[in-house]
This record gives sequence, structure tokens and C-alpha cells, in this order.
Amino acid sequence: MAKYSEQEFEKMMKENPSLKVQGKKAIQKQVVKTTQRHEVGRLKYINKKETLFKLSESEEQQLLIKWAQISESTYPELKLLHAIPNGGKRSKITAVILKREGVKPGVPDLFLSVPKQTTLFSIRMCIPGLYIEMKVKPNKLTENQKWWHEQLTKQGYSVKVCYGWEEAKDVILDYLQIT
Repeated sequence: MAKYSEQEFEKMMKENPSLKVQGKKAIQKQVVKTTQRHEVGRLKYINKKETLFKLSESEEQQLLIKWAQISESTYPELKLLHAIPNGGKRSKITAVILKREGVKPGVPDLFLSVPKQTTLFSIRMCIPGLYIEMKVKPNKLTENQKWWHEQLTKQGYSVKVCYGWEEAKDVILDYLQIT
């Protein structure tokens, strides 16, 4: 998971006003204090504590989508990146309605519906698209997510787990063979 210093966090929020991050108070429970201990010869000293902000999976995904929207003019394929809103807390009534509509637990968070031609062992193949599961550490895949990843991979899709928006951006650019 990406951790941001207070200055980096403030800069990111200023550059992305459309993010619905509810300010520092909403994420105080996620603030991590770090202490760096240094030893030089016999001298030991401690740097002052640095405040690092950990973003939620939702906030990381919002940053990725913001990057994709900004980058669409350079990489038009990014217009086909979309969210699959399977997660999140909902009322029981909403959950029942969504289940009836076909929402299934474990489906990855994002899908880039851009087929990719590739060659594997001199055999030309088409990968129909890229699924991305957004995670923040220490979160791991659930059993439902593992099942979906296995099934989607068997169908020929590329399926990746990304810890933070920057990793997801790199995965997308690599998939599109832009990097």
C-alpha cells in the first residue's frame, strides 16, 4: 500500500479536488507514526516521528480513475476502463436488489475492455481484457476473489492484484505496452 507523507498527501489532495476524501479527520484512524532509529558508531539518535497517511482501497481507486481520465487524450484506450461496483457497505434492501440484478461477490474492481494481441511460444493469442483487483496492505484476496481470478484467467483474461493506484497505473501501461 502506498503511504504518503503529510506534504505529499496535501499536494495530492490539492491536485485532485474531485476526490471525495473527507479530510484528515476521516482518516485519522489510518494514520501511522514512524520512528527512524539511527546508529552511528556509539551514538544513537532518533529522528522525529513522521506522519504517514494510508489511503483506503476506494481512495486509491479514485486516484487511479482520476489519472486515467487525465490521461485519456494520450491513451484513448483508457476511456474503456470502468469500475465494477461489487464491494462496499449497503443497506440490506440494496444488497438484495443488486444480488437479483446479478452482482456477485469476488468479481474484480476494475475492467479495461481492450483486447491485446500477444505471442506466447510462437503462438498468436488474444487476451480479451484486463481485470484489476485493488487492495491495500495487509488485505489479501478472499476465497471468492481467488475463485473469480482463476476462472477469468482460464477464460483468457489478464487478472492482476494491485496494491495502490500507482501499481495499477503501471500494470495498465504495461498491458497496453506503453511502458
